[in-house]
Amino acid sequence: DRVMGSIDKQVMSGRWYPATVISTNEYGTSKVKYDNGEVEPDLLRQFIRQIDYTAEISAEEVVLIRKPEDDFDFHSFGEVLEKMPNNNYRVRMHGETNMTQVVSRKDIAAKLSQSKVSCTMLKAMLQKAVASIKVFDEYKLEIHEDAGDGCVATALWSQGNAVATWDGGSHIDLNLFTFEEKKQMHEQFLDDFLEINSSFGRIFQNQQPRGFGRVVNFK
Repeated sequence: DRVMGSIDKQVMSGRWYPATVISTNEYGTSKVKYDNGEVEPDLLRQFIRQIDYTAEISAEEVVLIRKPEDDFDFHSFGEVLEKMPNNNYRVRMHGETNMTQVVSRKDIAAKLSQSKVSCTMLKAMLQKAVASIKVFDEYKLEIHEDAGDGCVATALWSQGNAVATWDGGSHIDLNLFTFEEKKQMHEQFLDDFLEINSSFGRIFQNQQPRGFGRVVNFK
């Protein structure tokens, strides 16, 4: 299979280079051969991305992009901003917040299709969850897109707060704090948060008490 391999062994950043999977090892890694001839005998699955040159690409998708001026064929993560005429796309490379560039579809060598999430969707997921617990007073909902490769959505109201953090790939952390410690309300919050994007599921949950040992937290 034709893939992209992470040269720097980073999941959602660093340099990625075209390669071919030679074999899959018994313990979950793959042996790949990069196009420059180098062989990686034990590359972890999270450092491999399938190449997709044909699928439709829409705004806000996170993709791997080759800079036209790059002679070494390295690719980096970026975000599609808009589709333009002649099969071109305006993109923004991660780490270059105020800079955009136009690249051809052939320079977008890999597409992330695992989670299909975006900063706009993360905000909508959190907004739906907050509405589900019937916050009657006004609340403040914000999205912060300068947090690494992904973004952070925050919601603040008089009786609690919630923070959703997306790493730019396939992982979301959700933190909820409320003065009322009602398990049913917290479960409803999570269910409604996940309703918009069914590709996510609960992997781990940790409940923090308001007091532990000789320490008691008051309102």
